[in-house]
Amino acid sequence: MKFLQSLIGNARTRFAARGGSLGRVSGVRFFCAPSEEYYKRNYANNVSEYNTVFGSLTAQRRNFLLRDAYDDMMLDGVKPNRDTFHSLVVGTMRGSRMQDAFYFLNQMKIMGLVPDVTLYNFLISTCGKSKNSDQAIQILEEMKFMEVKPNVRTYICLLHACAADGRLDRVNAIVRDMTAAGLGLNKSAMRGL
Repeated sequence: MKFLQSLIGNARTRFAARGGSLGRVSGVRFFCAPSEEYYKRNYANNVSEYNTVFGSLTAQRRNFLLRDAYDDMMLDGVKPNRDTFHSLVVGTMRGSRMQDAFYFLNQMKIMGLVPDVTLYNFLISTCGKSKNSDQAIQILEEMKFMEVKPNVRTYICLLHACAADGRLDRVNAIVRDMTAAGLGLNKSAMRGL
């Protein structure tokens, strides 16, 4: 206890020697920036610049910053388009960030944009990288509910997701669905098997 009191006492004498309390020593901090400084710090002004930022973050493997950049985009009042959400979901897919991918899917639906087959393929691949085949199957069911027709790539992504999760029992059902949809097994589908 005496040791702690000696430390606190030393800290008090150090701050008192400098001229006052801790608040006076640390100085005044301003939390608002002038507009000129804000424009220097703002890294994008329109949708195409934000798409470039998202692509750059993905290329630099800083996938964890995509959601922050998206929040900045919303704060700046820039409305995202379909390409923006494709860039965001691809970035989260490469970083295996499944929760962020579904967050962007929900944001896309809130904006009134209907997801297409490519976006659903990205989501199924993200589930495969996260080893969550149950969620990948749910995405396929959602595709059917939303009347988005799955293509060969969708089923290949689904096969890879089930294989990554070790769910080989589902492969026969997926191949059966694939042939029922009129899609044949090509070379890449056979590699997936």
